[in-house]
Amino acid sequence: MSENFSFLKCNPVIEHLVEAAELENIKVYLGGYGSVAGWRETFSEDELKKEIAEHKRCFDELKQFKSVAGFYFPSETSYRDSRLPEKEKRMNYLYRNFVDMVKSYNSDLRVISSPATMHRVERNEEFKDFWHSILENSHMDIIMPQDCIGNACSELSEVDAQWKAWKEVTAAHNIELWSHTEIFERRSYMQKVNLHPCHPDRVAVQLALTAPYVTNHACWEMHYFANPASGPEG
Repeated sequence: MSENFSFLKCNPVIEHLVEAAELENIKVYLGGYGSVAGWRETFSEDELKKEIAEHKRCFDELKQFKSVAGFYFPSETSYRDSRLPEKEKRMNYLYRNFVDMVKSYNSDLRVISSPATMHRVERNEEFKDFWHSILENSHMDIIMPQDCIGNACSELSEVDAQWKAWKEVTAAHNIELWSHTEIFERRSYMQKVNLHPCHPDRVAVQLALTAPYVTNHACWEMHYFANPASGPEG
């Protein structure tokens, strides 16, 4: 039973996951307190203090799982074709606070963040400046950008230039670059069911385009879309 989140329905999911991963020699990274702090353009000082406190409350419970390889900072964010100094400062503060919290407990734990890739390639220079501002002295270990092909926020023709920019940014901060490959396609913003499995040929192209820049590929949606129940193309 969770001490801090008893208002939520609790099941021993993590316990079983960690135990199974140990048997299969699989590394586990646990996500922390989820929020929309990274999408907001403005954020008050009180909201920021509450955000920090919630991250700590959640981490204090999750750190009991001794065999995990690290933690995932769950507040997504993105550069969307314009600089936002307040947001950049806030995300830098949140990144630095989260990483320090984890590594103060155990310096061997690694920290991952997974921002979205939503910019046009002609804005690459400003994109890089945006991310240099956020990542300065953050000591983040791994950046795992969402390629955003499935959500139709980026196009396959943009991937090479986008990920070259990601590589330049992460290399400048000594951060390992992974990719999160979206294996679905968005067919609507209005229908109740609007995400569908994409064709495997598209996934192969996504992997091939990002491979020169990354050390790992990951996918959040494998259980949902690489499943016969999801539709014929999956």
